[in-house]
Amino acid sequence: MNGAVNRIRDIYQFTANELQVPTVVLYPGDTWGVAERLGSDESIRRYDEDFDRAMADLPETSAVVPLTKLQQAATAFLRKASHRNVRVLLNAVQPSVIRLRDLGIDVKLSYRSGIAAVADRRPDIVMSSDSLLHCLSHDWGGECLAINGRYEVPPGGDPRWFFWTFRVPAHNRLGNAFDFPFLARLLIQKTARRVLTRR
Repeated sequence: MNGAVNRIRDIYQFTANELQVPTVVLYPGDTWGVAERLGSDESIRRYDEDFDRAMADLPETSAVVPLTKLQQAATAFLRKASHRNVRVLLNAVQPSVIRLRDLGIDVKLSYRSGIAAVADRRPDIVMSSDSLLHCLSHDWGGECLAINGRYEVPPGGDPRWFFWTFRVPAHNRLGNAFDFPFLARLLIQKTARRVLTRR
């Protein structure tokens, strides 16, 4: 992800040269009056130095989380979800198979049984154990994983159900219970969007 990031220099060259849009790059602490002419070379140089310095550092590593700790976190996750939502709807969410690359195992995550090691199942998603622990420990964990991109989708994998599992606490965080009235509202909203896009 870092190797493919859009550099400030690239963005400046695209907007200023290709789009022909007057562009000013400011570095934190710079000031600029809108009517002033200001070159961006020094700011871009400083951003380049910052980026090169960050890339030269060794990458941060995460601690390996043992399966027993993940299972404890999953038990607490399920208990919390059961208090906030309709159990029959939770059980209807399809399980997902997660390959934990640092533990060298595949696990199945479901609202019915929590986390258990599995074999001979194609994984839907690949990640490290600490990423899964973060998802289980915070209502926003699944959203964080989707944003930070610390996962892979293997050939034939389908991460949708993994992320569906963590949509439930994300909705809970916003004050919505995963219940029948909530599902009805979602269905109405989805239908309304489809009708409006067809017009």
